[in-house]
Amino acid sequence: MVLSFYLGGCQNPTALRTQEPPPPVVVLQQALPATGPHIADLLDQLLYLGTAIKQQDWSQATAALQTARRILSFSQEGVLLTVPTDQKARAEVGISQLNLTLAVLETALVERNQPSAQRVWQQSLWHLATLRLALLDQTGWTWVNVSTQRGTFTLLIDRFNAPRSSRYFLQITPSITSVAQLLQREKGVQFQTSKALATQPLEIRDQRSGQILYDPVGEVQPALSSSIPGALVLRRSGAFEILLSPPREQVAVVGYVISGFNVIAKLHNNDAVTVSPLRPWEPFDLSKADEF
Repeated sequence: MVLSFYLGGCQNPTALRTQEPPPPVVVLQQALPATGPHIADLLDQLLYLGTAIKQQDWSQATAALQTARRILSFSQEGVLLTVPTDQKARAEVGISQLNLTLAVLETALVERNQPSAQRVWQQSLWHLATLRLALLDQTGWTWVNVSTQRGTFTLLIDRFNAPRSSRYFLQITPSITSVAQLLQREKGVQFQTSKALATQPLEIRDQRSGQILYDPVGEVQPALSSSIPGALVLRRSGAFEILLSPPREQVAVVGYVISGFNVIAKLHNNDAVTVSPLRPWEPFDLSKADEF
């Protein structure tokens, strides 16, 4: 599956493209429903900016950043007026952190520091997601740390697009004891549990209709792609796996590895793991986030 960072609506749309799968943060942004024209324009510019950084086109990146900052400055007051009252504080944090992150990103662009620019760019998308989920009046995402003897990695569980499957995963985390390598079907690992797993329907949100389907029959365009390396998927057997290659059969995507990606390939059969869900929106360090 070939995806592009670019979504449309930006300046010079044919100038910058990528043939590589986008980072999970981009897929997660695409999977959220519309949250207004100003937010859509801002997201377009940030995605275009990410492509420019990846290609080290510093003039295009600077122009996209300036446009993004103008859109945010112009729209933030009006956006806050549309946020549900109980989500306003979270939206204000998202806007504040987004402004700060874009200022830091400007320094990285001036210094032409690509690794730093890519990390800060990803952080800006997380802060934009905070704002978008507040506008949607949804908690949406939960971070999960997985500790192993090979290192620690972080999963993002998408409770917005996979509410039932993510709830099931969070329920079984206390019983997860180890991992097993996938040898026959795809590359990746499967979580092993101390308790028997129950058969689960495949929960998939269709990107075109916006509806959540269970064990869909026929053509479906999932909002969450299973072709992204590090996808956390649910099998009908009730087993959860982290895939490093596209699946050969239909699966339900529940989230993605968002940091510590290099740890997955180091895991051996029966390596012990400890899974620790964090509070929704508890901050985590993206300074060492992997580049996909």
